[in-house]
Parts: sequence; C-alpha cells; structure tokens
Amino acid sequence: MKDRLDELRGYGDEEDGVPDAVDQIRAMQEQHYAWEMEYMGRLKEQIARQTQLAGLELGEEEIQQLAEGPLAPRLVGADIQALEALRQLALAQERHQQLLALEQQISELHDLFLSLGVMVSRQQSQVDSIEMNVLRTLDYVSDSTQEVKKALQYQRRSRLAALTTKKKKKKKKSNNSGPHNMCPAIHNFLGIMKPKM
Repeated sequence: MKDRLDELRGYGDEEDGVPDAVDQIRAMQEQHYAWEMEYMGRLKEQIARQTQLAGLELGEEEIQQLAEGPLAPRLVGADIQALEALRQLALAQERHQQLLALEQQISELHDLFLSLGVMVSRQQSQVDSIEMNVLRTLDYVSDSTQEVKKALQYQRRSRLAALTTKKKKKKKKSNNSGPHNMCPAIHNFLGIMKPKM
C-alpha cells in the first residue's frame, strides 16, 4: 500500500493538490492505525477484567486470540461457558496424561514383581537344600551331644574302676610287705631305719 501511495505521489504537480491528498490519506491511515492499537489495548484489558470477574485464568495468547477474532467477544453467558469448557478440557487432558504415566509406572512395578517371583522360584531348590542341611546338622549335634554324655559316663566309670584297682593292689602290698616297704618319709617320721641290703 505504501508503494502505491509513493507511486501516486509522483503523478501530477503540487499545484494540482495530488501530493497533498496523498499526505492527508497517509496521515488518516496513521491516525486510524493509532486508534486501532488503542482500541485493541482497551479490548484486551476489558477481556482480561471480564475473565477475572468470571473466575477464569487466561494466558496472554488466549486474550490476544479473543481480541483479534472477527467479532468483539463479550464474556457473558455462552462465551464464559465455552471458556470454562475449554479450561476443563485442558485439565482433563492433563489428568489423562498423569493417569497414563501412572499406568506405565504400575506396569513397570508389575513386571518387577514378576521378575522377583521368577528369581524366588529358581532359588527355591537351593533354599530347600540349605534348610535340609540345617535340619541334618541339628540332628547330628543332638546325636553327638548324647554320645559325649555317654563317653563321659564311661570315662568316670573307668577312672573309678582304675582307682579301686590301685587301692586293692596297695592294700595287698602293704599287707605283704611290713614296715620296711613304707615310704622313706614315713620311716623317718616313725624313726624306723630301713635295712640295708
């Protein structure tokens, strides 16, 4: 459009008033653009206020789209319901994404438990073998405790028997030998002299 205006400026002389008309058109366009920008600013502010009053939270982009629409929006009645429906749709989509992520995590947890079950079933025979060995060890310890008790009883009996046998032999010796076979300390105590051989 600017090129076309420059082209028009070249036609005619200044006396004809054509360049003055082009300048006036250009000034009017600039004024119109300034009014349009001012109107868009006020419209955006109005939309923002109306959405705040309606209890809606709209972003800058959404407000820009509403302001640039073919019809000036009035956020009453159906428009508010439509915006609320869009907000609810966005929330529902976000929840849907969260539920999908939760479903994925639950699936991973399920796979983990299945893997754990497979590992436990593979190691069950080893656990059973260990348990069997522990039970056998307990039986062996119990049996060996009984055997040690028997061995101690036999040892006591054999010591008693050995002591009794020694005492009997000493008695026989002492009866047969007389005072000469006594120990030298007793001889000294009693004052008996040992015969020389």
